[in-house]
Amino acid sequence: MNRLKLRRLELGLSQYELAAAAETPRHVIHLFENEIRVPEEKYQILLSKALGIPRGDLFPFSRGDFSTALVGTQA
Repeated sequence: MNRLKLRRLELGLSQYELAAAAETPRHVIHLFENEIRVPEEKYQILLSKALGIPRGDLFPFSRGDFSTALVGTQA
């Protein structure tokens, strides 16, 4: 389970509630939690603020570790 989903569940939030708090579409939360997409910087900021956790703790990977393309695809 990734850190985003774990923190959301710790706070007892649904994906819909987190989406509203972070002003982010619910389907985007789904994509990030299921590691289909890597969050862009703007979503990292919005989600970390909504979840009350430092961005680096929620998204510990560096920018160079992943692209914003689909995870699991080859370059």
